[in-house]
Amino acid sequence: MVAFAEEERFYRRKHHKDSRSCAVAAAYCLSEAGITLADVDEIAIASNPAWPTPSNICTDAELIAELLAPALFGHHRPRQVTVVEHHLAHAASAFHPSGFDEAAVLVVDGSGDGVSATLAHGTADGLKVLRQFPFSQSLGWFYETVAEHLGLGNWTSSGKLMGLAGYGNPDRYTHRKTRRMKGKSDPIDAYAAATAVLAGRATGTPKSRDGVVEAVRVLRIARRSAVKARTQAMNQIRGLLVSAPRCCVSRSRAWTVPC
Repeated sequence: MVAFAEEERFYRRKHHKDSRSCAVAAAYCLSEAGITLADVDEIAIASNPAWPTPSNICTDAELIAELLAPALFGHHRPRQVTVVEHHLAHAASAFHPSGFDEAAVLVVDGSGDGVSATLAHGTADGLKVLRQFPFSQSLGWFYETVAEHLGLGNWTSSGKLMGLAGYGNPDRYTHRKTRRMKGKSDPIDAYAAATAVLAGRATGTPKSRDGVVEAVRVLRIARRSAVKARTQAMNQIRGLLVSAPRCCVSRSRAWTVPC
């Protein structure tokens, strides 16, 4: 490997959001190698623009120009690019540089080419896919939903949840763990209550089950359910658009409510 770079590093925008271009990163790598785009024998992309229609190559001139702006490469336009299945690209980038002769390879993300998780067997002969899970069972989208519920934003910023996890306080869940292991009992509840008071965590007031408080509680439950359903629907639509045919993506840009 001579050079490697991601477009977001040049534009300082996470995942280079709202753009599929990789032109600046590609220009940098070519510069490091001392060659031009015309010298490259094969160009590969890590998703299938024609999904769900299987395809090994992409000849969409408009898409290729969007990926590799001709103005940066002496107006050279590649005629086609090789399509590598999204999760196979993930697995290859993890296994082949790892130094292992044989390994189990697990890929889990939001979705890519209709797949959200892949289990593969890596050997000297390559990668053999053992099992895949569809985007409708996406753990990545579930992770994003939790992050959005916590107010950390959509998929472009949900990684904050991972960063903040190290600052959590596991002591607050000790009582729950004890109850799961030993069951509910008055001594356990009394000890937990005393610990919470001494630690200053028991600052809440008893909930009322009637009147305005109860009405607000019911409304909040209904709102949370509606927001959750809306988020799940938006995640599915966004996942489909990422790998949808170009005609569908172009049509979606006219929607008044963004996904």
